[in-house]
Amino acid sequence: TTTSNINPTNIVMEGDFDATVMKISELPEAVQQAIKVNGYHAEKAYFLYKGDEKIYKVDVSKEGEKSTMYFHEDGKSCDMKKEMKK
Repeated sequence: TTTSNINPTNIVMEGDFDATVMKISELPEAVQQAIKVNGYHAEKAYFLYKGDEKIYKVDVSKEGEKSTMYFHEDGKSCDMKKEMKK
């Protein structure tokens, strides 16, 4: 099994980053697989736009710890900390 290095981060969203609730089952397959391969379980899912790009925000849990992760549609981790500094 291949495990990618995704580090969950807890970020308070501000400004133009308004997230819309969505069903976990509606997440792109690549995003669902990225969550599962790292041993996380999706609790809640949202989408938001960063410019014209759709970003997926997922509240996850692993062994009782809760975190928030951000993904691009292709399942790659999205570092929102860098984006918010712009």
